[in-house]
Amino acid sequence: MTADNMQQFRSPTGSPMLREVPDGTKLSLTDGSIVEVVANPGDGGWLNVRYLESPTGSPAVGDEEWVFYSDVKDFVQ
Repeated sequence: MTADNMQQFRSPTGSPMLREVPDGTKLSLTDGSIVEVVANPGDGGWLNVRYLESPTGSPAVGDEEWVFYSDVKDFVQ
């Protein structure tokens, strides 16, 4: 996803809007993890993600979990 494409998924204040973010989108989380969206139910609150980087080691790289929108910091290019 390019910077121009990501703009369509931002609110007027610049925060990420997750309701329509496609699978494969990479995100940074507030704990420093980098994840990839594997399923988006489109509710704007939850995303099923796969961990690509996990500074704490828990969850481990490769693990899939549901994360809440407030855990998402920003998009990763």
